[in-house]
Amino acid sequence: MSLRATLKLTASKRLAETVAQPAKVDKLGHVFVSVAGEIWIFDVTGQHLGTIRAPKPVHNFAWGGTDGKTLYLTARSTLYRLPLLVEGVRP
Repeated sequence: MSLRATLKLTASKRLAETVAQPAKVDKLGHVFVSVAGEIWIFDVTGQHLGTIRAPKPVHNFAWGGTDGKTLYLTARSTLYRLPLLVEGVRP
């Protein structure tokens, strides 16, 4: 990983820690934040890139799958699986 990519990822992790919980970061530095039952996605500058809406309000989420490109969303009584193009940063 280049120094620039490392700095972007570090900045994204800091943003994720200060925004709201739960928040996660992907390998491109995009920040995923659970807000009002949806997942909002931001770039490293804080620009809103998009929103993921599930049929039921999302309470938490995590990356999984063998390649780390699957986003699992938990709702009150449902688990959703969403394939993504970019790998998420896992703990």
